[in-house]
Amino acid sequence: MDTERFVIGVDIGGTKTAAALVRARRPRPERPASADTETPEIVERFTAATDTSSPEATVRGIVDCVARLRQGSVAAQAVGVGVASMVDFAAGRVIESVNLPLADVALRDLLYRRFSLPTVIDNDANVAALGEWAYGAGVGARDMIMLTLGTGVGGGIVNEISKALGMNVTLKPAPESYELLSSGVMDGTLFPAESTESFKIDKIIKHATFFPGGLYNTSFVFMMNQAKYDKLTADEKKAVDAISGEVAARIYGRGWDRVDRRGIALMQANNVQIVKADAKFVSDVKAKVSALEQNWVRDAEAKGLKDAAKVLAEFRSEIAKASK
Repeated sequence: MDTERFVIGVDIGGTKTAAALVRARRPRPERPASADTETPEIVERFTAATDTSSPEATVRGIVDCVARLRQGSVAAQAVGVGVASMVDFAAGRVIESVNLPLADVALRDLLYRRFSLPTVIDNDANVAALGEWAYGAGVGARDMIMLTLGTGVGGGIVNEISKALGMNVTLKPAPESYELLSSGVMDGTLFPAESTESFKIDKIIKHATFFPGGLYNTSFVFMMNQAKYDKLTADEKKAVDAISGEVAARIYGRGWDRVDRRGIALMQANNVQIVKADAKFVSDVKAKVSALEQNWVRDAEAKGLKDAAKVLAEFRSEIAKASK
């Protein structure tokens, strides 16, 4: 490499923004990378809370991140941004965002006009996977799967439910729950039972209220690339099909039920007072969050789902039958 190249990377999450000035360098001999691959080196980095009070405030925070890393003597030659949102990569525009007020913001062009540097933006999970494939755990792999967990997993709807119920909401990554609860910064959190063990809060909480049917749900998708599936043999496709769809959902569901039972048992062992929300409490909660359901119906129908309210009712009916 005849000349050093420097780029600025920015990761915009629902609670914090991480930024770094990165210098490209040749790969270490032990790395199983091709000769033309360069392993990056972080020269300077910092993190800051993401201001989500308005689109302008969020954009201002992003601009400040890039500007701060351009203050030194090193001249960056490009900017790469990963954002926790649905992104139109070709247009450089945020399409939709749950935890960030960036919907319909042309972020790439905005940053280019401000800094006159080549700029690329994409979904944060996409760029994280690309980084691992090029420089991290995926180096040398032909196929790779990356799973990311952060504020976006259930964060948006939990946030809206909490606001509707009149809570003083602090949206933070789940791994920070122990510190926030143990230090008294937060009084409580909304979690499934298994998470009390996963995030080690079963020994510090004193009370737990179970909401029949669940207060909210998060959807996870486990999928296979269509092109890869098409290359399988008939026997391989048969094997994959046999454990897909409802079969896979039930396998995962049984596993989740099992760790939920373990979480409840650990809370009981630690003398956590567990109560079940009564009918009046459930009714009051449903009344206060009904507007959120109506908003979902409206948004779903705007995206082409016919009679969304009926679909939702049928979905709940199936859950009720499966729960008996």
